[in-house]
Amino acid sequence: MVKFKSLAPDDYPLLRRFFVNLNTRLSIYSLPSLISWNSEIFRSSYAIEDDLLVIVTESQRHPDQPYLIMPVSPDREVAPQELHKLADRLGYRQFRFVPEDYLSRWDHGEIDRLFKVTEQPEFADYIYHTADLGALAGRRFAKKRNHLNQFINGYVEQGLVITEAVTAQNKTECLDFLVRWCDEYPCDGPQSESLACEREAITVALENMELFELCGLAIRVEGAISAFAITARLNDRTGVLNFEKAFSKINGLYQFLDQQCARICLAPYEFTNKESDMGLPGLAQSKRSYYPSDQVKSYQLKLR
Repeated sequence: MVKFKSLAPDDYPLLRRFFVNLNTRLSIYSLPSLISWNSEIFRSSYAIEDDLLVIVTESQRHPDQPYLIMPVSPDREVAPQELHKLADRLGYRQFRFVPEDYLSRWDHGEIDRLFKVTEQPEFADYIYHTADLGALAGRRFAKKRNHLNQFINGYVEQGLVITEAVTAQNKTECLDFLVRWCDEYPCDGPQSESLACEREAITVALENMELFELCGLAIRVEGAISAFAITARLNDRTGVLNFEKAFSKINGLYQFLDQQCARICLAPYEFTNKESDMGLPGLAQSKRSYYPSDQVKSYQLKLR
C-alpha cells in the first residue's frame, strides 16, 4: 500500500528534481506554491513511485472528494491510460488541474474513453508577455501608465519610495503589512476562509524564501512597507507571480509593483503567469486589464 506524506517545506530539496523540466503552464504546478498552500483546509500529501511524484489533496469542505493532480516526472509525461491505471490502483476517482496543453497532446478519443472531462473555468490561468508588463507601452496601457505616473510623480520623484528584496530581515514587516492590508479588504467576510489560507501560504513562503528559490520585492512608501510580491520559476520560459499585495488607497502603487516585478524578478522569463481569477469578477477584470497574451484552461478528469 502506498504511503502518502504531508507536503512540508523540508521536502523541497527532495522534490525539486521533479519540477526542473516541467512541461506545463498552469501555476498550481509551482512546487513552492504547492507546499505553501498546504493547510488544514486544503491538505496535500505526496508519494514517490519510481520516476513519478504523486500528489493528492483533501479538502476540509469536501472530505469525501479527494483528488489527484497530474503526476510529475523529471523525464516524461504520463499517458492517459497510465494515468487511469494509477488513479484506479491508488483508489482515487478524479484528477483536477489538468492543463489543456496536456489534453491537446493526446488522442481525444482515448481520453474520452477513459475519463469524463469537465472544464474548471475559475482556475484558468492568465499568461502575459513579461516585456509588456515591464514596459506598459502603447495605447492599450494608457490608463495603467497614468496611474503609474501619478505614483512616480507623487512619491518616487519625491524620494519617498524604496524598492528592496524580500528577505529574512524584512519578512516580519511584510506580515505586519498584510495585517494592515486586511483593514482595506473584507478579511472577515464571505471570503475570509480563502484569505486566511492565503495569509498562511504567504507566511510559509516568507519563512522559506531562500530554500524555495523565490524572488520577492517589497515597496516602502515613506519608510513603511506598503506592498510586496513573491515570484517563482515555473519553467524555463515562464515565471509565476504567486502573491501580490499593495495598498489600493495609494494610487499607482499596484502598477508600480507589477512593473518592478516584471523588470527585476520576472525579467529572466518570456512569460509571466498571474494565476487564475478563482471565478471572482473583480479579480477577473483586474487580470484582463493587463491584456493577457493567453489563458491556459484547467480541467477535471473523472475516471469512467
